[in-house]
Amino acid sequence: MKEDNLDLFAPDHQELGELLDRLDNIPPAEVSKYWGQMLAGLIDLFCCELKRQGEPEDKALSKAGKLVATLAHYYGGRSCYLPVGDRLKTAIRDNMLYHDYTRGNGDISALAKRYSLTDSRIYQIVKDQMVLHRNRHQLTLFGKES
Repeated sequence: MKEDNLDLFAPDHQELGELLDRLDNIPPAEVSKYWGQMLAGLIDLFCCELKRQGEPEDKALSKAGKLVATLAHYYGGRSCYLPVGDRLKTAIRDNMLYHDYTRGNGDISALAKRYSLTDSRIYQIVKDQMVLHRNRHQLTLFGKES
């Protein structure tokens, strides 16, 4: 989620941010004890990835807790599908391609070469991603998310 889109949730996200800033004061053992097995497992997973990327352990643990709390805040209580394998790789690639396209690299041929795809496939991905991004942040005529 882009930072400039968080204004859709401004009061809610501001309050969440203040709570996340206080997470640094909670001992990791206490977080694991009270957050439940799934959230604690996600914290461990994110912490390992952040350490793999070079974060010191204390910072990795703090950031992981905040990321998991944010994820739980926005997606908690929902049943959602997370792709794996090739579907995950394709979804990430398509999102990266769309962001490259919207950040000023609208040259379809250059994107096709960079991502080893045809021009027509680039057009289709951009079109599909535009729909996904628009639906994520725009209400329909009757005030419901599409």
